[in-house]
Amino acid sequence: MPRIKGWIFDAYPLVDGISLWILDEEGRMHALRDAWEPRFFVSAGPSFPASIRRYPVPTRCRLVERKDFYSNRVLPVWEVRVGNPLKYAPLVDILMRRQDIELFNADIKVVQAYHYERRHFPLAHGTFDCDEAQNLRRW
Repeated sequence: MPRIKGWIFDAYPLVDGISLWILDEEGRMHALRDAWEPRFFVSAGPSFPASIRRYPVPTRCRLVERKDFYSNRVLPVWEVRVGNPLKYAPLVDILMRRQDIELFNADIKVVQAYHYERRHFPLAHGTFDCDEAQNLRRW
């Protein structure tokens, strides 16, 4: 498994994940692919997963519990993973118009959410393991 030591130089969404650019310690650039799906949370009834299927965006929903930022209460919400990061913002825009649901974490930009979830940040130094096809396996 190839190993790259270097700095996160850039990241941007792709149809099937994130393109993560690493500047290695010798000054070479590497474009890695991370099969990551952005997520947001929805407070809605049990029919929500069926209702989101009518939109032409691949999604996966699962019921989870999360702590509300303002009230500190644990609430059941739907975690929605969007299979195509390029369709994340258009889907959120559509869902924001619905009066029967409440969205959480949907206003965070895709690349920013990626860094938060992967626990790194732009210009972070690390060791990145990838396969022969440049798919990121771990860092």
